[in-house]
Amino acid sequence: MQTFFKSDMEPRAIRKARASAERRAALNAAYEEVDARDGGYCWVTGRYTQPGAVDARVRREHHHLEPRSLEKGRIADPSNIVTVCAEAHSLFKSGWLVSEGTDTRKTVRFHWTKLATYRPFQIKSRRWSANRD
Repeated sequence: MQTFFKSDMEPRAIRKARASAERRAALNAAYEEVDARDGGYCWVTGRYTQPGAVDARVRREHHHLEPRSLEKGRIADPSNIVTVCAEAHSLFKSGWLVSEGTDTRKTVRFHWTKLATYRPFQIKSRRWSANRD
C-alpha cells in the first residue's frame, strides 16, 4: 500500500546521488570497453597511451565523437567514444582538430581546422574527406 507521508519517501538527495553513481558506473564500464577495443592506442596520433601519465603526449583520455552535452543518450555508448592522448584531446577542445564521423563501427576521420597554424604532430589517418575545412 502506497502512503503519501514524506517520512515514507526516499529523500531527493539520495535519489540524485544514486542516479549520478549509476551514470558514472555506466560511463566507466564504457571506458573499460573502449580501452579493451583500442588497446590503449590514440586514434589520432597512433601513440600508445597510459592512464595517469604525466606527459600529455602519452596520457590516455577519451573523446566523445558526438559531444556529451548534445547527445545525452550516447554518453556511455562505446561506439561514440575513442581513445586519444591528452595532447590530441586538448586540440579537439580548442577547435584545432575535428572528427568526421559519429560511430566507431564506421569510418571516422580526423583533420586539422583552419585554426591550426602549427601542427604539433601528424594525424595517423591520412584519409581526408571531400568536404574538409
